[in-house]
Parts: sequence; C-alpha cells; structure tokens
Amino acid sequence: MDPAVYPGDYDLYDVLDNVMQSFLCIEAAPTLPPEVSNLPGLEQGWVGTVAITGAFNGAVTFQSSRAFARQAAAIVFKGDAIDDDAARDVIAEITNMLGGNIKSGFATADKEACHLSLPFVSISEVAIPKAHLVMRLWAHCESEPVCLSLFQADAAASA
Repeated sequence: MDPAVYPGDYDLYDVLDNVMQSFLCIEAAPTLPPEVSNLPGLEQGWVGTVAITGAFNGAVTFQSSRAFARQAAAIVFKGDAIDDDAARDVIAEITNMLGGNIKSGFATADKEACHLSLPFVSISEVAIPKAHLVMRLWAHCESEPVCLSLFQADAAASA
C-alpha cells in the first residue's frame, strides 16, 4: 500500500475525537508521547486490538489507563460501581468503533472491501506479528491517557 493513502495524524485524531464524543460525550485532546509528557497510568491499563483485512491488512490498537476504562464504563452503564468486566467491554467497543472508522477510510469504490475482526482486550501491550507501526496518536480523555495506533502487515505476511 502506498504510504500516501494512510490516514494522517490529523485524520486519526478526528476518528478518536469523533468516537469519544459520539459514544461517551467527552473530548480527546492530543498530547505528546509518554516519554515527553509523562503520561501515568498506561502501564496499568488495557489494550484493545482489532485486525483489518482486505484492501488494507493490519491492525488498530487502543490503549487506555485502567481509570479511563472505568470512567468510560460508568458513562456507558450510568453508574459508578463498575467492575473490570464492564470496563473491558467498553474498551472492546471503543476499539471496535475506532477500527470500523479507520477501515472505512481504506475501502474505496475501486478497491476490495475491508473486514474487521472481533475486538480483543488484554492487560498488556499486544505484539502485532509480521506488521510494523504506521502511526501512533497520544491523547487525554477526561484527563486520562489514551493511545491509538495503526499497524500494517508486512508485505510477505499479507501475500
């Protein structure tokens, strides 16, 4: 895939902000990476992952602090007695929505469609085998750190 057709940082930020505003009624504010801005909490958070196949082969990951996951679940489920299962479900849904919005940018009338896998949520960073990082965006949502990343499958892996 020609790098010129990747979404830019600005496009990824728009996707992240639109999902946060439509699903949770909160804004995503771009920030610098943790090594520059000292973002606490991501090392104890969750990572949601979805694979994209078709016109684009790769994956989208959404990483959040545990506090953000619980805040988001409290918004969705309208309560504050939120357990880890509810928080993970909300991270899975956010990841699914982000992946769906990103994959739609790769499917055009002259290319094959893209398909999205079911989301997977883990408590540690997920290795995306046979793929490389295309772009990564850091943001704050309700003062908690989040990270949206796009990976593309290596040419040999997608052949």
